[in-house]
Amino acid sequence: QEGTGAQDGAFTRQHYMDPISPVMLGVVIILIAAKIGGELARKFNQPAVLGELMVGIFLGNTVFFTGWGFAEFLQENPFLDYMGRFGALILLCRVGIETDVAAMMESRVSAFFVAVAGVIAPCVLGYPITLYLLPDIHPHTRLIIITALCATSVGITTRVFEDLGKLQMPEARIVLGAAIFDDVLGLLILSVVTSVITTGSFALGSMFNIAVYAAVFLSIAAVVSLKFTHVIGEYISRFHAEGMKMVFAVSTCFLLAYVADDIGLAPIVGA
Repeated sequence: QEGTGAQDGAFTRQHYMDPISPVMLGVVIILIAAKIGGELARKFNQPAVLGELMVGIFLGNTVFFTGWGFAEFLQENPFLDYMGRFGALILLCRVGIETDVAAMMESRVSAFFVAVAGVIAPCVLGYPITLYLLPDIHPHTRLIIITALCATSVGITTRVFEDLGKLQMPEARIVLGAAIFDDVLGLLILSVVTSVITTGSFALGSMFNIAVYAAVFLSIAAVVSLKFTHVIGEYISRFHAEGMKMVFAVSTCFLLAYVADDIGLAPIVGA
């Protein structure tokens, strides 16, 4: 009887586990840890996103910090990665909803020059720094590092302004506009670097295509948002199905994110 009981107990412990269970546990850990980190950052008069980032660094490197890899599954689960990507799209969509497009367009010249400076500075400073820290790497590797330094995290930028309650400031609009220009410029530089590394020559056609696609996409998005948003909103308001506005907003966000990615821009630019 004791043997049978042990077998029954073993069978009970080896029951089928739903694949979503680790995802749910991961979301719980991430959400609670992020909120604790955000609250600690606020106590030091810092943006909450700074504390969230610090907690994320800790969770992603628990083996390094503690020698205990209890959070390694957070790195390895692809569903958590997908959810994080969706979260970034929703964040940028919400910021876009709160952004005055007309006011941001007025700052486009300043935003462009800020973006150009934000690309040139990492390129100019990145070369001697990589030469000093990594003197023996291949020149192609050095180019890739310099290109990576040109990237701007518009998600983090917007969260900082949002946490500080400064999202409507002129400076915030300039930085948000610069982040969009920066993404386009970064893609142009990436196309040049990729061409040089793979073929050994400079492909002007690829760079031109990216610039044209980006300009057309951003122009259409700006015109639609300025001229037709109220008409679309009134039309959607006629529907009485529950959650229709929310479904339309989220679907529009994901559709524009998909189109942006398809033409070579970052999905968050579309969002």
